[in-house]
Amino acid sequence: RSTRILTVAGVLFLMFFYGFGFSVSANIMFDKSKPIVFEAAVINQRVSKGRRTNYYFEVSPWIDGKTKQKEISVGSTLYSEVELGNMVKIKLYKGFLGVPWFKAVNIK
Repeated sequence: RSTRILTVAGVLFLMFFYGFGFSVSANIMFDKSKPIVFEAAVINQRVSKGRRTNYYFEVSPWIDGKTKQKEISVGSTLYSEVELGNMVKIKLYKGFLGVPWFKAVNIK
């Protein structure tokens, strides 16, 4: 009986995480909203190495001009193209499921 309860709990746990991953992906993939575009200065750059290499920019306040500086994850290409002090565009989308998301792009 306890094995059955653990099995059901394990399956429910896995279903939750697969569902969460799908909903995050669907929110971005099916989003057809037009972005609101902000510009922000790159204040700091950081690379985090582990199993994967992750790239981050610390940017100046960009939503209302009053929020604290925020660290955002960026791709390796954008990281290599942008230097400290440069401006980047941050595109803020509404999200298909109503969960806002953003991506940073280079200003050229």
